[in-house]
Formats: sequence, structure tokens, C-alpha cells
Amino acid sequence: MGKRRLQVLFAAFVALVAMVFAATPAHAANATNRSTATITVSGAESATETSVYQVITVKWEDGQASPEGYYWNSAGGSTTNVVSWVRNNYPSYVGANGKVSDQFTQSLTSTQKETFFKKLGDAI
Repeated sequence: MGKRRLQVLFAAFVALVAMVFAATPAHAANATNRSTATITVSGAESATETSVYQVITVKWEDGQASPEGYYWNSAGGSTTNVVSWVRNNYPSYVGANGKVSDQFTQSLTSTQKETFFKKLGDAI
């Protein structure tokens, strides 16, 4: 039961990430590197262990209305980080310096992204 619940929660997280990539904001408020977000997990049983992993890093300059770019997370060492996994399994999704490639952001359907994030979640 706990593993199934974790898979459902991860699938929800993947869907949220896919929606972020699919959305094109018309006008965004200026953000700073001090901006934060909160992740709330509800509906899980009290004995369920939930883990959240940073998959993408957003580089944002203070005062700009849109980010400079999205980068696959590189924390955790060369064999355990997200950018290494993506580079090894989907090299066309990684650009210079670990940046999320245009092929990933512009060419994939939401279903293809969901499949990709499911495989990434299974690897994590």
C-alpha cells in the first residue's frame, strides 16, 4: 500500500512538472532568488513515507519577468544525479551545461513527458 501511494504521489508531481513545461505565461510577476514554494502532501496514511526530489533547477535573474533557463538537477554526484541519468538515457534532452533542451521543452507531447518522468521516477 505504501509503495502504491508513493507512486500515485510521484505521478501527481510529474503531472505538475509537465504542466509547468506545457504552459507559456503571457506575463509573469518578477521573482527573486529568494522566492519559495510549498509542497503539501495530503491524503497519505500516517505511516507512509514520502520523498520529494528536485528534478529541475530554474535559473532566474532578479528583476526579470521570465527565467534564463531550466537545468536538470546535478546534485548527488555524477552517477546519482538527474542530469547524468537524462544524459545517459535521453541525451537529446540535455543541452549545454545540463540545460533542458529545446527538443524536450518544445517537441514532446504531455504524454511523452509523462512517460519520461515516470521512467525517471522509477530510476530515482
